[in-house]
Amino acid sequence: MNTRNVRAAALFGLLEPFEPPEPTETPLLVKSRGHWDVLYFSGCVTWRCRCGRSEPFRLTLATHERVELPFDGVHACEACRSEILSAKTQHDRFWAWFNQNRACIDPERCLEFPGDGGKLRGPDDSFYTTTRRSIFTQFWNKPVQKEHSVRSSCSNSKCINPYHLCLTSSPRTPLTDQAKKFLEVLVLKKVSTGTIKQLLQEKLSIELSERSIQRIKKDITKYKSCAF
Repeated sequence: MNTRNVRAAALFGLLEPFEPPEPTETPLLVKSRGHWDVLYFSGCVTWRCRCGRSEPFRLTLATHERVELPFDGVHACEACRSEILSAKTQHDRFWAWFNQNRACIDPERCLEFPGDGGKLRGPDDSFYTTTRRSIFTQFWNKPVQKEHSVRSSCSNSKCINPYHLCLTSSPRTPLTDQAKKFLEVLVLKKVSTGTIKQLLQEKLSIELSERSIQRIKKDITKYKSCAF
């Protein structure tokens, strides 16, 4: 049995369905079935999982009428189904959900996990870590130093959209040597507080309040003006 037939049986309850030609027109109608986008064309129907990790599946109009989705309620492609059905821990269930929705993330909208995703611990982890910290590390492939925390730039306390996440350093926590040198150069060049804040976000993924930056500017200026 070829790959298409295996997918047809597992995902749609069909046996060796005919594959119609790929449509060249725009869809006449788009519906949602679970995590599938179902695109209706004049000569066929295309099922496309919103995770973006699998090939779309085309059916003739007649065959589409015989589709029977899995009774387990996980209506998505084989990649999503495998992760969701094999997830045994909170950590696995969260990342199965996140991977399923990764391609759908809108940078302009908040993203909330439909459950308790406050802290996670992977199978090889010794300690729990915040969900935001885990997402920032894996999505952006950037390690988060212990002196930094990850927060959301929007006002939604439940938002975990990676495009809304940024690093912040508490005023009570010392900055890294790299950040200190970067700040010192900007202060000595008399760069404005607002510009320093923006450059810290863009270059080092660190967010400080303008009040904290003003305090640091004052300390640096005072230190450089001292005579020894």
